[in-house]
Amino acid sequence: MRARTSGSPRAIFTADLMKTDTRSGSVTFRLNKDDRHRRVEAYWNFLAESWTGIAPLLQGKAQVIVRIGGTRLSGDELSAGLQFSLNATGRRFKLQEARFTEIKNGQRRIFQKAAVARVSIEYDFRFKIA
Repeated sequence: MRARTSGSPRAIFTADLMKTDTRSGSVTFRLNKDDRHRRVEAYWNFLAESWTGIAPLLQGKAQVIVRIGGTRLSGDELSAGLQFSLNATGRRFKLQEARFTEIKNGQRRIFQKAAVARVSIEYDFRFKIA
């Protein structure tokens, strides 16, 4: 169960990582499992928070190019998720271009013991501030 110290995301994050030893009173930090890889909504929310930090640095005619791969999401789902996460910044981004590349025998084989004959697809999206 999470301890919420206030409604701010920073306080919630800190409470998730802190563990207090009741005997000594010392505070240690621990890392929770990262659910961004298991829950699609958590991943898009993570990206939305990231874009919110970057958005003030972008000029009015800026373009954002994202290269992303996913085995469980289609190109349309990736495009929609990226659009959602970018527009969550309060600025409006419009998709200008989308491409995909099939990658055969990529780096995945290095990390897996058994050879995988699956073709990976990576998507390139270009968004422009509207």
